[in-house]
Amino acid sequence: MLIDEKKEHECNVSRLEVKMRNKLMTSEEEIKCQKLEIEAGKTNLQQLVDNDNHVSGQLEDQLVKSEQEVKVLKRKSEAWKIRAENATNMLIDEKKEHEGNVSRLEVKMRNKLMTSEEEIKCQKLEIEAGKTNLQKLVDNDNHVSGQLEDQLVKSDKHVGKRETGT
Repeated sequence: MLIDEKKEHECNVSRLEVKMRNKLMTSEEEIKCQKLEIEAGKTNLQQLVDNDNHVSGQLEDQLVKSEQEVKVLKRKSEAWKIRAENATNMLIDEKKEHEGNVSRLEVKMRNKLMTSEEEIKCQKLEIEAGKTNLQKLVDNDNHVSGQLEDQLVKSDKHVGKRETGT
């Protein structure tokens, strides 16, 4: 019985050794996989660091450009402010000059108004003459229309005689 137990025990030990060897191989393979995953993670991490450094550099460049653009815009703004002040002063001067011109123009317009009233009288006379000529044309047109109607009636009668054979 002890011998049988010993044999059974040896058999169990052998099976256990096989299982342990298999587990050991599986563990070694798992360790290799984990090492590869760690290396891949390191590579990815380095890529992220490199990308972060690149983006940071771009942002710093953009910040410098933006600051320069702000300075340029401030200078342009100051220039436009000066131009606006100059334009305002010019407009004030032009307004004063315009007011002087308006006074002179008012005198000229009063004089022209008197001349215009005389011109209106002449135009009224010309209009009356034109009305007379227009009336003559209307009378002449009516006379010619009457003659044409008479001629049309005669032509219709003549055509009617031809169609009937008389």
